Amino acid sequence: MRKVLIWGALIAIVLLTAITWYGTAGWFERRALRKQAVASCLCERRAGSNGKQACWSAFEKAIAPKHAKSTAGNKTFCGFVSPGYRFWKEGDADYEVITHYRAAGPNGKIVTLCTRTEADKVEEAMEKDLDGPAGRVSAATLKMAEDISLGRPIGESSAWSSCL
Repeated sequence: MRKVLIWGALIAIVLLTAITWYGTAGWFERRALRKQAVASCLCERRAGSNGKQACWSAFEKAIAPKHAKSTAGNKTFCGFVSPGYRFWKEGDADYEVITHYRAAGPNGKIVTLCTRTEADKVEEAMEKDLDGPAGRVSAATLKMAEDISLGRPIGESSAWSSCL
């Protein structure tokens, strides 16, 4: 009986700690939505614009009960890469889930990045360029952003592999 009580107390402590660390149990739902958004974005990348509806249908179905609104990426972090997200309100709390990132590409084109890792790579390369002698984002970095957004492999022989 004592072992059962100890295990029950440990489980309760773990659950309370998780809720304290992550705000509410809704954190787990938002994390699952984020994973689904990444999978949808990567699917669309592979399928092209013709596959957009099919790729995002499961995500849209999961988020539909929240009546979430969409943004075009007007939140930024460090200014080079901007997340697009869906946001909603539950009670007094505001929630959001990032669905993709956008960054500058070659010739003024805006490219879509699916993961935080991709966004961080592009942002790091852009910051490195701006700190360099030219003081501006290089064509190679803009091309890297485009290559990532198109799912092209980034090889060791590329001029910008050191930025990754």
